[in-house]
Amino acid sequence: FWMFATGLLVGRCVRVSDLAAMIPKVNPPSANLPEEALTSSSPSEPASYLIRAGSFPSMTEAERFVVHLKERGFEQAFTRPRLTPEAGSVVEVLLGPFEDIEVADRTLRELRNNGVSDLRIIPNR
Repeated sequence: FWMFATGLLVGRCVRVSDLAAMIPKVNPPSANLPEEALTSSSPSEPASYLIRAGSFPSMTEAERFVVHLKERGFEQAFTRPRLTPEAGSVVEVLLGPFEDIEVADRTLRELRNNGVSDLRIIPNR
């Protein structure tokens, strides 16, 4: 049936093997990538991790918290403005980036031991 229907569409009877020859051969996208791109981490794995230590309505409050964290030895603390559907414009206080999830987790535990409670590890893509 397939060969007959295909023949009707092109106005002649065509064999399936002839149809396969008409389809252009293309290399898969990975054939054009350098070797290091093929062996890198999977797309589901982030390149690094950040710890979100808090969100504040103003830059002043966020910067005050960054100073507080740095005084306790968390030199990786920084701020980043962000728009959220729930709260609108906020300023996040983040730490990182951490290349290793275990290091990020250890730092998160240290932050908890220093009284910081609203913590989350997030991917940094």
